[in-house]
Amino acid sequence: MGMKGRAARFAFVMAARIAPILLLSAGSASAQIGRAFVEVIPPVPTTADAVTLRVFGLWLNSCTPRNPVLSWTANQFRVDTTGPPGDVCLAILTSFEMFVPLGRLAAGYYSVIIVHTAPPGSSQIGSHTFAVLELSATDFYTVTPPCRLAWISTDPKSD
Repeated sequence: MGMKGRAARFAFVMAARIAPILLLSAGSASAQIGRAFVEVIPPVPTTADAVTLRVFGLWLNSCTPRNPVLSWTANQFRVDTTGPPGDVCLAILTSFEMFVPLGRLAAGYYSVIIVHTAPPGSSQIGSHTFAVLELSATDFYTVTPPCRLAWISTDPKSD
């Protein structure tokens, strides 16, 4: 067997041995690819804060979601994204990140959906819910990692 034959056989044997391992390890990661995650900034917004959404993720190719357009109805926000029109997409995992300012919000619960439009159509690629807290002059809060919220009121009417 020549040098080319040995190299080809070695590559085939290694691929056969490694492929099951890669498939097993990629099983949990594959659920994360092609999806948008949403982070609310600041993490515990109050009525005094300007709220921004950080939309990020890992995409299957170089034509990542971009050009966010915000719309809303009552307490539901929708962020529509598109891929680049007519571009050739490279088959490489590509990270993406966008910031969508919401401004100051009233106290309450809010939901966000992220929709991506690219051929052949539109699909929801992410969602998130969050709360905005009412902040009065007699209240203050602290956040300590990991995500513990301490609410302290100096209002004599509260228990």
